[in-house]
Amino acid sequence: MTIVVKATLALALDGDATLAQPIEVHRKEKLLGAGPSIVCDTDLVPYKPRADVVYTGNAWAPRAVQALHVRLGVHGRTGYFEKTLQVIGERLNQGGQPAPFYRMPISFDRAWTGPQGENPIGVTERSGRMANLFNTREPAKAICLGAMSARFPERARLLNGIDPRALENPAPPPDAGGIWAVDLPGNRPFEYFLSAPPDQRLDQLNGDENILLENLVEGQSRVRTRLPGIKSLAKIFGAALPPAGQLLELTGDTLVIDGVQKLVSITFRGTVPIPGTEALLRSLRVFATIEMPGYPIQWPAAPAIPADRASSPGRPPLVEEATPMLDDGEGTSSSTKAISPEDAMKLLAGRALPFGGAVLPGAPLPPPPAPPPPVAEETADEATLSPAAGASLRNAILGGAEPLVPPTTRMDPPT
Repeated sequence: MTIVVKATLALALDGDATLAQPIEVHRKEKLLGAGPSIVCDTDLVPYKPRADVVYTGNAWAPRAVQALHVRLGVHGRTGYFEKTLQVIGERLNQGGQPAPFYRMPISFDRAWTGPQGENPIGVTERSGRMANLFNTREPAKAICLGAMSARFPERARLLNGIDPRALENPAPPPDAGGIWAVDLPGNRPFEYFLSAPPDQRLDQLNGDENILLENLVEGQSRVRTRLPGIKSLAKIFGAALPPAGQLLELTGDTLVIDGVQKLVSITFRGTVPIPGTEALLRSLRVFATIEMPGYPIQWPAAPAIPADRASSPGRPPLVEEATPMLDDGEGTSSSTKAISPEDAMKLLAGRALPFGGAVLPGAPLPPPPAPPPPVAEETADEATLSPAAGASLRNAILGGAEPLVPPTTRMDPPT
């Protein structure tokens, strides 16, 4: 079983990010405006072998300019990267003078397609204009800071002929009784679920990373924010588990930085084997939350698990939220870390439960149609999962975004 928790924080110009109004859990790719670029990929995937870092927003100049450099950096205990793009105003041809600009979207449709067509929505020589985003070392290469759609060759080739509909997350079949499965292919292409460009991936997120944004936030030439030591945990109760429940520490694997809204979201994910039949899986009750300095967790009392929940085919698992208010003093000796990639592959070799049933177990897939464009994001109400899904939860912590304050120091790579 995979559990997903998403936390939302407000950027600070030079200090710790603070809790903010939560944004929705995305069941599908979220389009950037009318497309074709995307803001972010779906949050509902069974496993990510590394951590994605993506930026959505614009390049901002302090005044109208013809060219500008922007930089994104993320520095953490388990790794770091810095990436610089050159942004140039609109031109019709190579020798033309760039038009001055104050704002330029950072999206793949503003970059070249690349020598091998790696960016299928990019600018080509037949586009009648030049690209706006450039790699400072390889000008012909496709470059961006945003998320790659599932249609990009970088991701699609990892499916090796698998119908991508088998990995999507529609609503459960009406006869699934609130719990359903995705049959994963034998080669388990977990790298397919990584949507960040390869040079924007880390081994994992620890929740205390430093984020550097240069010319990526309106009115600020440099923003330096530190994640406030945030982590996520879940406690699972069920007929096949110990009465005190099983504590699972989730792993941060997705960081989305929104330069327009001045928000950052971090998604945590944990995979844990649950023994027993699907009838026993229906007895599960999951509490999930976040923890950070000043917000310790108050776990609820262990719920009573009625016998009929382990036998009734129409009773789905319940997913609820613990309250990050008071520390119950519980140690971590009984906790379970999110499992390793190797263990995840063994666990998920047959199924990932209970992710949205793109296809019922054993049901053959019809011939795949031509790849459709990404679907525009649904409303927040539609994007919020019901407890029957049993595999995702967004945080419901409310808080105000602190105003940006003037910078004081520059963030340097760790030594």
